[in-house]
Amino acid sequence: MSSDPVVRAEIVVDLAAVRANVRALAARTGTPLMVVVKADAYGHGAVPVARVAVGAGATWLGVALVEEAAELREAGIGVPILVLSEPGPSEMAAVAALAGGRPTVYS
Repeated sequence: MSSDPVVRAEIVVDLAAVRANVRALAARTGTPLMVVVKADAYGHGAVPVARVAVGAGATWLGVALVEEAAELREAGIGVPILVLSEPGPSEMAAVAALAGGRPTVYS
């Protein structure tokens, strides 16, 4: 039996910091800004992070998978979404069904 203590991890997402960072980047660049929210916004919650980012000035979102883009659309998020991995042929109809969804084609 191990006597090692149990180590617990906790993530606290500061959406106000996300908002401030997106606003600062948008103001400095003066160009359209994409916020990447793939992998559930790196474990921080894709939908809440995307909503805050778009509200703060992001004009695009980036995801890895078609399913991630669909989740954002189902949540009512309407900005263009770039699917960063190349969808397979069987996924192209799903990409086309996403209003404002853009596939990456690299081969």
